[in-house]
Formats: sequence, C-alpha cells, structure tokens
Amino acid sequence: MPDLGIIFCAAGPILLVAAGMWAYNLFLVLRYEKASGTVVGYDTQRGGKGSGSQAEIVEFQLPNGEKVTFTDKTYLNRLILWGGQTVSVLYDPNQPTRARVNKFSTLYLLPIVLTLVGVGIILSGLPMFHGPMQQLMDALQKVIDKLPWWL
Repeated sequence: MPDLGIIFCAAGPILLVAAGMWAYNLFLVLRYEKASGTVVGYDTQRGGKGSGSQAEIVEFQLPNGEKVTFTDKTYLNRLILWGGQTVSVLYDPNQPTRARVNKFSTLYLLPIVLTLVGVGIILSGLPMFHGPMQQLMDALQKVIDKLPWWL
C-alpha cells in the first residue's frame, strides 16, 4: 500500500493551487461587471524555435459609452476566437482595463484539471480505490501504447 503521507504531500499543493484559482475565479465572477466585446486583433509572443502563442485583443464599451481595449491574459498556441467575433467580457468597474474574456477554457479548465488530478492522487492511495485505479492506469497505458511515436 502506498504511503499516505507522500500522497498527501503530492496532492496537497495541487489542491491548494486549485482552491486558490477557484476562489479567484469566484471573486472575478461576483465582483466584476459583465459586458459584450469584440475581438479586434491578436498579440503574439514568440517562443523558442520560432513557435509563438497569441492572445486576443478585445474592445468593449462601458455603460457611459467609453470604449476600452485590453489584451486577454491567456496566451494560447492555437486561437479559438476569430477577429470580429463577439465575446463575453468580465471587467473591474473601478479599473476597466483589468478585464478578462469570460470563456470556460480561460477561467475554469485549469482549476477543474488540477482538482481532478489532486483528487485522483488521493483516491489512488486509498486501499478501496487501488485496484480500480491500477486498472484505469493499465487501460490508459494501452491507449498510449497505440498512439504514433511522433505525437
């Protein structure tokens, strides 16, 4: 049986980061105002070997008519939104340039993945889940073995 201390030392920090992300996202959703914006361009950051990632530049209008433009904080290798596409925006009413695109992938995907990984680590160490977790790992290994080597 695995050592539970090691399991909780591995899962604890992961779940702590996930909890912080959930709290921050809850703060954003409850505190920030909602608006509709339009993707007007992209900001590109170059990485090593010529690769790059892009973030959407979004423009939205405040209730007083003022237009605000911001660059989303999430840089992706593959763009999901196209220029001219309408998006939902969350912005700080006191500082409208502090804004985020209200997308599932930028707000909730990483906290969900971290929560699942942390809970999975804990469950894998419990005796009643050891057999099913081993079967799941064996099944995943079979799937990985069938993938082409270049992926």
